Amino acid sequence: MQVMSNSARRQNKENTSATEQPLDSIPKTSTLKRRREESRPNPLPLLEADYKLVMRPKNGLGLGSVSPALLAESILNTARLSWSDAEIRGRIDATQNILTVITPREQAARALSQITQLNFQGRVHPVSLYGLSPYGSCERVIHGIPTHYTMEQVLEDIRPPGYQFLSFRRLGMSGSVLVTIQGHKVSFYIYCKGVEMKCFIYKKTIPCCTNCDFTGYRADVCVNVGISACERCGVRDPSPDHPCDPKCDLCNGKHITACRECPKRFREP
Repeated sequence: MQVMSNSARRQNKENTSATEQPLDSIPKTSTLKRRREESRPNPLPLLEADYKLVMRPKNGLGLGSVSPALLAESILNTARLSWSDAEIRGRIDATQNILTVITPREQAARALSQITQLNFQGRVHPVSLYGLSPYGSCERVIHGIPTHYTMEQVLEDIRPPGYQFLSFRRLGMSGSVLVTIQGHKVSFYIYCKGVEMKCFIYKKTIPCCTNCDFTGYRADVCVNVGISACERCGVRDPSPDHPCDPKCDLCNGKHITACRECPKRFREP
């Protein structure tokens, strides 16, 4: 019989368990790193009753590298508002290069919605704005709307059966229109000039910039001014006759990044 001390038994047990532990069960991420990720603070909640606008700056204005205080000052000056009157709050998404502006004041929201450009640090940057869907609503996509239709024509010609349209927004320069409808359960059919048309659930996709081949934002809000890349294979500063084999940055598939064939082109809810 072998006599062992308590400390020796513990050491022998730890060595045995470590030896018998299968490789698949060993975590690839350290415990310290997981704890840091789990303890990362969440952003402040957005009130459901507030007005929410999304601002997309253009002309190379990268929101992730600017002073939030100076940006807010530029927005207030452009809209001719004071913070005490507007009570605006903002949240920057550096990945998509967008700014969400929130205010409880209707007049302030109307003034903010009229902004078409920002004068920031001596440079003029065009911006595009659209409103976020309010609480108690849902979004649908309607295809086949003529590109020459204005939003006023869309509002006049499209009728949802028994529901109220809250807002419209064309998706880029395409013939698809994103509509916001009051309520969570609505019909999948609408009328356009009296003709029945099917509408679809809106699934947000991951955009890819065709200028720099970065994912997260579109080419019209690209922040990498001066960088050019092949939109098919991602090669920097491509020559006209470079070997071009498409490769997706999202799934590593042999296709253009975030195209219709990509199984990972949709954002996680």
